Amino acid sequence: MVTLKDVALKTGVSTRAVSHAVNGTGRLAPETRKKLLTAVRELGYRKNYAASTLRSGDSRTIGVVFPSLQMYLYELMVQLEKAFRQRGYSLIYTFFERKDGYLVDFAAAVEHLLQMNVSAIITPTFEQVPDTSVPIILWGNDIPGFDCVFTDKVWFGHEIIDRLWKMGHRRIGAAGLLREVRYTAMREALKHHGSSFCMEFPQRANDDLRISGIKAIRYYAKLREKPSVILFHSDEMAVAALGEALRRGIRVPEELSIVGYGNLCVYRDLSPSLATYEGQYEKMAELLAEVTLNRLRHPEMPLQRCGVLKRFIPGGSLCRVTEKGKTVVRKEKSVSARTKKGGSRHAN
Repeated sequence: MVTLKDVALKTGVSTRAVSHAVNGTGRLAPETRKKLLTAVRELGYRKNYAASTLRSGDSRTIGVVFPSLQMYLYELMVQLEKAFRQRGYSLIYTFFERKDGYLVDFAAAVEHLLQMNVSAIITPTFEQVPDTSVPIILWGNDIPGFDCVFTDKVWFGHEIIDRLWKMGHRRIGAAGLLREVRYTAMREALKHHGSSFCMEFPQRANDDLRISGIKAIRYYAKLREKPSVILFHSDEMAVAALGEALRRGIRVPEELSIVGYGNLCVYRDLSPSLATYEGQYEKMAELLAEVTLNRLRHPEMPLQRCGVLKRFIPGGSLCRVTEKGKTVVRKEKSVSARTKKGGSRHAN
C-alpha cells in the first residue's frame, strides 16, 4: 500500500508537506501543492481514514436528522454529501415523521445516531435533544445556545412584501405555517405599508404540502374579495396550487399571481414558470460543513450564527397590477433566448 512516505520520496519533500497537500492544510505554494497532488494520483495513494480515526478519536462521520423526506430536502442532501465528502467526512441520514407526537420519533432518531458514534449531529429542531457532548448544529432555525445555519426569514418577509407592493399588489394572501417567523415579518412589512394580509390560508404542521396547496385554491375560489397574489410556504405547495387553479379555469397570473419558495429543479420547466425564491442549497451545505468542522476542531470557540439570504427568481406566475386593478403580464423569453444572452433566472 502506498504511504505518505512513498510520495515524499518520489517528490523530494517532507511527509508533513505531503500531508498538508492531501488534507488541504498548511501553507504550500500553489505549484508545490499541485505537484504533490499529481504525484499522489500517479502513485495511487489513498488516505486511510480508519487510521486517522483511531489516532484522533474523530469518527469522521456526521449524523443528519431530517423530517420525512420532501423534495427540497433531497436537493440539500445532495449538496451536503458533496460538501462533507470534499472534507473527508461521511454522512449518516435518519428521518422522523412530521405527525402528532413526532418529538418521540425525533428523539429516537437522535439516539440512534449517538449510538453510531457520530462526531456531530445536524438537525432542524432542538426539542428533546438528549444531553450529550456531541456537537449539535441547527439547520434552518436561529435558536440561541446552538451553532446555527439558517435562512434569514425576517429579511425575506420584508423583501417579498416590498417587492409585491412595488408591483402594485395590495391584496396579498399567504399560505403555509402562518406562525413561522417569515409570516410574522410579512405582517410587519404590510403594517409598515399601512395594510394587512387580505387572506391567510393556514397549513397544519402535519398536512401534506401538495394537498395544502390544493385546499388553498379551493378556499380562494369561494372568496368574494380575493387576493391578487398568494405566497406559498414551498414550491411543492405553489405548484399544486397552480395546477388546481388552472384546472378550475383561474387565469394565472392575470386573475391570481402565485409565488413559491425553494426554486426546486423539478419545477423549472412549468408553463407558466413559477416565480419563487432560490433555495441556496449549495451555500447552506457549505456553511453547515464549515460550522460543523469549526466546532469539532475548536470546541471552545464562540457560537456561530450564519444567515443566508434567498434570491428572487422571476417567473410567469407573477405579474404587475396597475393602479386601476388591471394586471400587466410580460411575455417570458424562451430558455434558449436567455441562454444565448448568457443570462440567468436569478435576480436580486
